[in-house]
Amino acid sequence: MKMKRWLCLLAAACLTVTLACPALGQGDGSDAAYISENTFAALVQNAFPQYRYEPAAGETLLTYERALAMLCAALGVGGDTPADNLTFAIESDLLPAIAWDSDGYVTPADAQAMIAAFAACRDAQAQQDQTDGAAALFTLASTTQSTGATAPTARESAAVVYDIDYNGMNDESYGNTGENRFLNPVDSPFSTFALDVDTASYSNIRRCLLGGYYPETGAVRIEEMLNYFDYDLPQATADDPIAVTTEVSVCPWNTEHLLAMVALRGYEPDAAELPGSNLVFLVDVSGSMEQDNRLPLAQQALKLLLSQLTAKDTVTIITYAGTVGTLLDTTPADRKETIENAIDSMNAGGATNGAGGIEAAYQKARDAYIEGGNNRVILLTDGDFNVGVQSASGLQALIEQQRDGGIYLSVLGFGMGNLKDYEMETLADCGNGNYAYIDTLKEAKKVLVDDMTSTIFTIAEDVKLQVEFNPQTVAGYRLIGYENRLLDTEDFTDDTVDAGEMGAGHRMIALYEIVPAADGEATASTTTSRYQQTEATGSDELLYVSVRYRLPQSGDIVQTGSALTAGEALGEMSETMAFASAVAEFGLLLDDSAYKGGADLESVLSRAAANRGDDPYGYRAEFVQLVSLAQLLAP
Repeated sequence: MKMKRWLCLLAAACLTVTLACPALGQGDGSDAAYISENTFAALVQNAFPQYRYEPAAGETLLTYERALAMLCAALGVGGDTPADNLTFAIESDLLPAIAWDSDGYVTPADAQAMIAAFAACRDAQAQQDQTDGAAALFTLASTTQSTGATAPTARESAAVVYDIDYNGMNDESYGNTGENRFLNPVDSPFSTFALDVDTASYSNIRRCLLGGYYPETGAVRIEEMLNYFDYDLPQATADDPIAVTTEVSVCPWNTEHLLAMVALRGYEPDAAELPGSNLVFLVDVSGSMEQDNRLPLAQQALKLLLSQLTAKDTVTIITYAGTVGTLLDTTPADRKETIENAIDSMNAGGATNGAGGIEAAYQKARDAYIEGGNNRVILLTDGDFNVGVQSASGLQALIEQQRDGGIYLSVLGFGMGNLKDYEMETLADCGNGNYAYIDTLKEAKKVLVDDMTSTIFTIAEDVKLQVEFNPQTVAGYRLIGYENRLLDTEDFTDDTVDAGEMGAGHRMIALYEIVPAADGEATASTTTSRYQQTEATGSDELLYVSVRYRLPQSGDIVQTGSALTAGEALGEMSETMAFASAVAEFGLLLDDSAYKGGADLESVLSRAAANRGDDPYGYRAEFVQLVSLAQLLAP
């Protein structure tokens, strides 16, 4: 598609516009009037003089689907279906902070925002076409003058040839651990799991939907969907670096059940309080990284992160393909031109010696170690290791040797077709780091700019949660997600067991679907013990949450706890819980969960749109747009 040539430029421009006008098109509920199709068409014609529209009889109110169709036609990129149009708009970031509803009516504010965004898109296209034309003329003139050769045709000049189309392969790998089931609190009173603040699943799901298809089951990890978003939670303090919030309400997809939320927020110190960072960028430059959504996007991502670093930080760049090399030795981060030149010099080609690269990166990180600082290797790859130690278990052993020495490993995944999601998630988990999937420049900005401190600065290590359920008020419970983070009950107090790390300012959400006990009747065990008998304590509590973690600097172990009573149920959901429940319900539908009950996309859409809250970067609005796209793509 012609427009792919300038989408990156457009995305960067739209990022600037969105950040400069974070409230654009959000609306505050005060717009009572909607705009008609004829009025909107006149505005479009004013912005796009070449656009022609025959006014309809009467004043039909404008829907978002019709508005998008008209704007795509005016821009000359109209797709065959509403899903094509919506996909183009989301990919190009042309719906800034608009809570999309295909059949909903458009407010004047949203109409103006959409027209302005599409006009900016047109201008970016014209600018890029002019730049490309001038560059092509210069190249052709230089070639013919110096060699006398016949100039290639336009088709030959524009062609980009790859030996292998990795993006078109069907060789992605995902783990699939099944779903958590309902448990009886008499037989299994404790639910224990390690914290997980990865976000890769959500952005990967977005990539699939924008590609016109639903993700495969193993790609859906509901906890990573939940933890992609920021939530309005009580602040933590330096003395108590993890704040715990609980809430319970009626379960939206099964009104006979309850839904309980356990939310954590990490302490976020001032930037001046943060220690220096010793960052080693380990970049996959093998042949599979050649295409535009891989190494070129990774280079842009690194520059975004570099913009956040200061003189107290250092950067090292290791590249690996068939061989491993030090592209940039340890350099103060304020020498930005030197570092950017090194980033720009990378080219892709060859096999993938991932293990050799990781070994070299850890050695460089050890050489430049900052005592009391943030020492981290950041791996940028599609995860397709084919030279050296290839298996996840082999690389896991390699990484586990280093994490106890204070050097963490984070993984940024790129590409499609051969994406090794399971391997990359495993490496990040073993390395006490984060795993994010970067599909766009906007996502790179989210991970490495907006969420930079929570991504790379750890405030609590080996964070574990344990929830105990009261059999007098609970007949059954089910943890939604976190299947690959479950721990045994005794692991909670075993401080040699590895768990998850929490970054500065991180938010984490966990949801439990609960079957209430019958009035006045304690839940009975499903088995009979020959040697033990249990007796209920008479409490009206629903559950008790315990959190245990290690402080990074002192190594001290901290454990806190709080109870949630059954009497707090049935109130109206907070904005945080309402939005989180919509995200979870969407995950149940994408996963075709056996426990989805009465879940449906319309319920997800309405609850998410009504609880967007403070959405300065438009991430929640984009979620609403993706749910609408899923509706259009549904079989």
